[in-house]
Amino acid sequence: MNENIENGRNEILDSDNMKSLENQETGDSNVAQTDVVKTEDGLEMVDGEVVYTSEWLRENTTIGGWHKFFFFVILINPLIDLFSTYSSYDSVKSMEVPGISMFFGGLIFLDVVLLGMACYTIYAFVRRMPNAVFWARAIIIIFFVIGLLGTFVNSAEDVSTTPMNLIRCIVWFGIWITFLSVSVSVQETIPPEFRKVTLMEWGLLAIVVIVPSLIAFYGFSLMKAAL
Repeated sequence: MNENIENGRNEILDSDNMKSLENQETGDSNVAQTDVVKTEDGLEMVDGEVVYTSEWLRENTTIGGWHKFFFFVILINPLIDLFSTYSSYDSVKSMEVPGISMFFGGLIFLDVVLLGMACYTIYAFVRRMPNAVFWARAIIIIFFVIGLLGTFVNSAEDVSTTPMNLIRCIVWFGIWITFLSVSVSVQETIPPEFRKVTLMEWGLLAIVVIVPSLIAFYGFSLMKAAL
């Protein structure tokens, strides 16, 4: 796979050099123009810059074993949290405490959002979309923040906890955020120069995280005031 990419780049450079020589011979070197060269395998270079496409990346790159395991991790985490949250709510929903339904409803809403984000992230990687790494990092950071908040809340509520919980959370975050930054599979399937994130996606991310979080926080504040 690396050889295919390197060969494609070499073909582009050779073609680009030949075109520059032809322009010099015909006296066109003073005319401003955009040089676009395309190789047989479909890889393009525009003005000396490699231009990747989702189609080319799907045909010429593969997703490795650790990459697939990452998909499993981001998919199983919200499923486990969703099951755990619903089970907890089912055991306490009979309690007449103001805000309890809102609190657990917000948490369940957030778990569903994270599950949807995980599914979309996997889809984006498989389809080689330029926003894949953005959503992958976002979901890892959100998991990390939730883990930290859970650790501190449990500690504040005098629930048995140890520094190992915090260490485990930090190590988990460090492993996967580093994986997304240095993994050869990630770099090849979604090259850094191909990545792109729109302002709309930043806004969507903020909305889908903030709304359920505010619901859960408001429900939690009602519960604390009643207890």
